[in-house]
Formats: sequence, C-alpha cells, structure tokens
Amino acid sequence: MDKRVVRIFVSLLLIIFYALLIATIKETYDFTIGKTFLSQLVQLLIGVFLFSYIHSKGKHVPVIIIESFFVQSLIMVASFLNENINSFLDYFRSSTLVDFIDQREWYQGIRGLGIAGSSFFGLAIGFGILYILIVHYYSELPIKSSVVRVSCLIIIVVMGTTAGRISLVGLGIAAVYALLRWLEPNRKKKQKVKLKRFNVKSLLISFFALIVILISSPSLINLASSNATVSKLLDWALEFYYKFQATGQASTSSTSVLKTMYFNVKNSTLLFGDGRYTNQDNTYYMHTDAGYMRNILFFGLIGLLFLIAFQMLFFDWRKDIQLNLFLIVAILIFHIKGETIGFALILQSILFLNYLSHIYPLGPVLTRRTKNDLSYNEHL
Repeated sequence: MDKRVVRIFVSLLLIIFYALLIATIKETYDFTIGKTFLSQLVQLLIGVFLFSYIHSKGKHVPVIIIESFFVQSLIMVASFLNENINSFLDYFRSSTLVDFIDQREWYQGIRGLGIAGSSFFGLAIGFGILYILIVHYYSELPIKSSVVRVSCLIIIVVMGTTAGRISLVGLGIAAVYALLRWLEPNRKKKQKVKLKRFNVKSLLISFFALIVILISSPSLINLASSNATVSKLLDWALEFYYKFQATGQASTSSTSVLKTMYFNVKNSTLLFGDGRYTNQDNTYYMHTDAGYMRNILFFGLIGLLFLIAFQMLFFDWRKDIQLNLFLIVAILIFHIKGETIGFALILQSILFLNYLSHIYPLGPVLTRRTKNDLSYNEHL
C-alpha cells in the first residue's frame, strides 16, 4: 500500500479509462489498445510479489534482471548455433511468431531466437535499457574477472542485435553514460571512486573492443562471413555500416520505412486523436507503427502527455538523477521507432522492478524501516 506504488497503478487505470473514453466519444469503439494496458496492469501486480520475494531473500533485483538477460542471451546463442535446439524452443514460442519467421527467409536463424513476450522490438529495447543498467550496477555484478565480463557483454550485445538493431542505440547511450561516470569527480570518497573508475574503465574497454571487433577488423568479418548463417547475421546487424560505405549515408531498410510512417494530420487529430488503434483486418490504423504517430492517431497529444507523465512515476527523483536522465533519453528515442513510453511491457517491467529497488533498498535502511514498522504494530 505504499503511496508511490499505488500512484502508479491508479495512473495506469486512469490511462485505460481515458483510452476507452476517447474510443467511445469518437464512436469508433476500438478498444484494442486496452489489451496491452491491461496486460501491463497484471504484470506490474505480479512484479510487486516478485520483487517482494527476491528482496526478502536479500538479493539485489537489478542484478537479477541483468543475470536474467544473460540467461536469455545464452538461450538465443543456443538457438543461433543449433537449428535443432531452435526448432525445439519453438514449442515455447507463440505460433504467430513462428509462422511470421517462417514466412520471412531473411529472419530465419537470426531473428526471433529468444523466449519472451516480445521477441523483436520489445525485447530489443529491453536489451537497450539493460546496457544502461549494466553501466550503473557494473561494480555489483558477481563476476570479477574483466575478461569474463567482456565476453559476457559481447554475447549480450550480439544477441540483443538479433532481437533488433534499435538495441544498439541503447548501447551508444550506455557508452556515453559510462564515460561520464568514469570522468565524474568525487573528492569525498577517493577509495570508492578509485574502484568505480577502474570498473567503469574496464567497461569502456569492453565497449571499444566490441566496436573494433565488429567494424575495424574486415579480415575477421570476412572469415566469419564464410558461414552462411553468420554472414546473414552480419549483413543484418551491420547494414547501416555497409550502406554508409556504399552510399555515404548510414541508413537501414527499417529507418527508410520509418520515415514514411510520420505524416501530417489535421489539428483535431493532433490534439485528441481519432480514437482508432487498429483497422478491421487487425493491421495498425493508418498502417504506421511509429510510436509518437500511433499515440497521436489514437488519443492525440493529450494522451501522449498522459503517457509521459505516467512514465515519470517509474523513477526515483531523489537519487540517481544521472541514471534517470539517461534512461529517459533512451526511452524517448526508442519511442520514435515504436510504442515505448508507458507502453512496452518488457520495458515497463524492468523500470518498475528497478524503481522498487530504489525506494526499498537493501541494507540498514530496510532494517530501520522494518524496526519502525514492528514498533508501530506492537504499539497498536
């Protein structure tokens, strides 16, 4: 019953009500957007119990999130390397996803390798946010060997790229965040800062080593390209680099399509939307899946502002301001590609659990709170 947690659930209910109201006022009666919001409501409720259980065991939830993504990456590696394993894991994936990949030869063997609610955009931005969390919690990771950490990071980044190249945007933002943390002065706690600077320095080396491996070593890339599957993966992941070499413009097929999904709308639609989210054939309204455009078409700028205000509730503004700002920048950029702000389920789950770990930290703070609660109960 913490008011900070209750406020998130109440705000989400109000957004659901507003979405239903817009669809009713516009007489479209298109309530399909409500499915994702209701799913989010259930997942956040489950998150409360999940956090409570993990927290009661004395484990740091953000580290558990990072470890979970590494396990996800290992599953994706196994799917990538072995076709039989990939086929077996199809039993744990939705039939819609399996059919979608089967219909696209380009995706087979390199995309949809994970086991998640969303194996494409949702999982990709989850990886993108994860990179920022890795920078912030790098010194708390259980693996102490820098070599092993770099190896794990490379696995995570490569598999995140197979989910979606948008994850590389999160990688770039995380690299800037790592650089700022490394350069950040702190005169009060020299020993602690020295350790942190060393850890972040090794992380920066990891980022640059990854860039060197992927881009600055043509011979290594050519060697890997001898394998048809690996060659297809490199063509997918480095499409922007190859196009830059050929045309001088770092673009991809996705960014080219994305440009066509933003267009002018009338003023009434801009402010209040059209109250329509999908067409009768279940395709997206106006055939756009760009995040800001989808929000405007359904409930306008007013609805978009509600979503942004709701998303701001997932951050503890009393501490870690720098982390919060980098996360918000990433979310705003991700939203250009697809619906992210207050919407993407994997992202909301990560942010919610991370927020709970901030307002209910491990250690003496929790102990004092528990003692106060016990004293209050005994007094009653």
